[in-house]
Amino acid sequence: MRLLGNAPSVVVWVPFNEGWGQFDALDAVDRLRALDPDRVIDHASGWHDQGGGDLRSLHVYFRRIRPERAWRTERRAIVVSEYGGYSLRLPGHEFGPREFGYRRYRTIDDLTDAFVALHRIEVGPAVDAGLSGYVYTQLSDVEDELNGLVTADRTVLKLRADRVREVNAELAARFATAVAPLPPPHRPHRPLPPPSLHSNQRSRMPAPSSSVSSPPPSPCACPTAA
Repeated sequence: MRLLGNAPSVVVWVPFNEGWGQFDALDAVDRLRALDPDRVIDHASGWHDQGGGDLRSLHVYFRRIRPERAWRTERRAIVVSEYGGYSLRLPGHEFGPREFGYRRYRTIDDLTDAFVALHRIEVGPAVDAGLSGYVYTQLSDVEDELNGLVTADRTVLKLRADRVREVNAELAARFATAVAPLPPPHRPHRPLPPPSLHSNQRSRMPAPSSSVSSPPPSPCACPTAA
């Protein structure tokens, strides 16, 4: 942290991922806060949540992304910090004979269709229900993990860029709608009823003026100057 604390690319500290070596994650949060009070902390990414940090961090594979009732009362931001992991092997760009991915596809178009459907059918409705962020697995292929958006050598994009931009724009619009302030409640205009002369109102009305004039005031008996 002392080495990378000034790096603008570091946006979240993750002390533990999927339980690997995890111990006393809440104490780790306190130590991280003391070193860096400004950045977001994902104290236990994916597994063994202890209620600390700034995120409720979920890893979702082999099942659908579905909003949960607990999201409504969670004080931290809900983030699906791992999901997807769809793989595509491109000859000449693989690390070795093995291929790892949570779903396998054979063409760029097939992979793109699956990517778009995942975000429109699962991620979008989750955003509407309170999902604050999501991190797709993964940016690039890594050794036998062939589930990147680009190949390991960064030379081939494995999805159709125009369709990825399109679905990203749709999700951005849903986020904007989800965080927009609610309009004030509509209250229909109702004209005030005309005043009515009830008995209690008449009793407070001023008495009519008398036609008899009051006598003039008496002259003032004040001393005059000599």
